[in-house]
Amino acid sequence: MGLFDTLRTGASGLGVAGSSLAVIGDNIANMNTTGFKKSTASFADQLPLKMGTLGGQVALGQGAVPADVRTSFAQGGLMNTGSALDVALTGSGFFMVNQGDQTMYTRDGSFQLDDNGYLMTSTGFNVQGYTAKDGQVSPSLSDLRI
Repeated sequence: MGLFDTLRTGASGLGVAGSSLAVIGDNIANMNTTGFKKSTASFADQLPLKMGTLGGQVALGQGAVPADVRTSFAQGGLMNTGSALDVALTGSGFFMVNQGDQTMYTRDGSFQLDDNGYLMTSTGFNVQGYTAKDGQVSPSLSDLRI
């Protein structure tokens, strides 16, 4: 293994350490954001270089690479906000929201009403759901109106 191979291996370690710090920084910056879920970075070895030596064949490491950033969907803490429109999810699941033709999913249950009585997220997306009238539930999703 030459000098440049050694430097490249060390540089890959610095790169994955930087990636890990970025994920940790994102977790810290958003820890008070409603519905935020922390992430964890994982790393993998680059394919080792096989070399023949007097003692037999050995595998020399080539450094590390970021493998995956996974979001934890573990249950977070629930707290009373004092608002009758705020909702929390326990367990898995998401609220379906949309704006125009853009459909998204969120765990942030901080809701409010617009001027027409439609349930909205704090970012202006309409909350989707099945409406009910006279005991009959509609078969299709629509914007929820209270």
